[in-house]
Amino acid sequence: MPAYGSPWHQALIIAARRPLKVGERIGFAITEGLGFQYEHNGVTGPVALLARLKPGVQVGLNRRQDTIIDRCLVGLAQRMGAKVVQQWRAEGRTGALVRYLGIVLEQVNDAAERAAGSDSLAVDTVASLA
Repeated sequence: MPAYGSPWHQALIIAARRPLKVGERIGFAITEGLGFQYEHNGVTGPVALLARLKPGVQVGLNRRQDTIIDRCLVGLAQRMGAKVVQQWRAEGRTGALVRYLGIVLEQVNDAAERAAGSDSLAVDTVASLA
C-alpha cells in the first residue's frame, strides 16, 4: 500500500471490508511516508484513529515516528480481529523519513488471546507517548 506515503486510510477501508476467517492470515506491504508530517507535529485523521491520538497538531511527534507506526499497526490488527505475527521494517535512505513495512496479521478467535496479543503493545506505546 504505497498510497503516496499515507497508507492508513486505505488500511482502514480494507479492515472494514475484509474480515478475516478463523486462522486466516493476511499480509501487507506498506510504504509509510508521513515522516515530514510528524516532523511538523501533525497527524492525519486515519493515523489519529488507528494510533488513538488527537487529530491535528501535537508536540513531540517528530521523535516518535516508529512508535506512531507501531500504534497504527496495533490499531489495524485490532480492527481486523487479528494480531501481528510477523513484521519487517526498513528505513528509507533519503532524508524523506520513509519507513517500509511488511506485516503479517493472523485472525484471533479467542477474546483472551486478542486482549493479550494486540493490546499489550498499545498499552506500552500509549504510556510512552504520555
